[in-house]
Amino acid sequence: NDSSYLHVAHLALAPLLQKPPVGVAVPTRAGTQFLQYSFAPTTAILNAFLQTLIGLYDYAHASGDPQAAALFAAGDAEARAEVPGYDTGAWSLYQPGVEDSLSYHLLVTGFLQGLCTRTNAPAFCLAAQHFEVYLKTPPALMLLTQRLPRRTPGVVRFRLSKYSHVGIVVTRGGQTFLATSAYFAYGVGTLAIPALSPGRYAVRLAATDLAGNFSRITGTLSVPAAPHPRKRGPGTAAAPL
Repeated sequence: NDSSYLHVAHLALAPLLQKPPVGVAVPTRAGTQFLQYSFAPTTAILNAFLQTLIGLYDYAHASGDPQAAALFAAGDAEARAEVPGYDTGAWSLYQPGVEDSLSYHLLVTGFLQGLCTRTNAPAFCLAAQHFEVYLKTPPALMLLTQRLPRRTPGVVRFRLSKYSHVGIVVTRGGQTFLATSAYFAYGVGTLAIPALSPGRYAVRLAATDLAGNFSRITGTLSVPAAPHPRKRGPGTAAAPL
C-alpha cells in the first residue's frame, strides 16, 4: 500500500511510448509490438513481448492507470495476431525462423499460460496447450532421399519437425558404411554420404529432441550400377563422337 511504487511504475512506461532507437514501441496494423532491444527494431523476441504484456496488465489493474491499460490493449491486439506464427506445429520459436532452446520453450509456455489466465484469449490459451504437448511429442522424421550417385559422394536429405540431435547409420550385408550424427533445426536437413558401390543399402535415421523425446525411422538407399555398353550388330558403324 505504498503509492510511491506505483509512481515509479508509471515512470517506467516511458520506453513503451516511444519508437526505437529511443523506446521499444513499434506500431503495427493490429496494435503495437514491444521490443526487447531498442537498438534492434527488426528483432522480435516473443518471450520478451509477452513478459512486457504481463507487466502492463498487472500494473494497469493494480493502479488503474489508463495509459498502462491503453498500452496493454495495443500490445495485446498485436500479440494475439503474432503468437500463432511462433508455433511451428512441433515446437516454439524464439524469434521468426529460430527455435527456442528448452529453457526458453518452458519460459514462453509459462508466459502464455499467464496471459491465458488473465485474458482467456484463444491465441494465448491454444499456444500454451500446444507448447505443453510438444514437450512430450517425439520429433517427426521423413527420409527424402532414396537414390545416390554411383561411386561419388552424395547427401541424404530428410525432413525434421523440431530441433534435434539426428543420427544416421548406413549398412549393407552386415557391414556399416556410415555412422554419424549432428544437431539440426526444423525443416530439411542434409547429411554427407561417402561414395558407395552400386547396390541397395539400409538406412536408419534417429532423432532426439531437446526434451529427450526419441524417434527412429528406417529406409533404403539405392546406388545404380554402371550401364552396360550397347552391342553393335554386324556392319553397324559406331556413332560419331
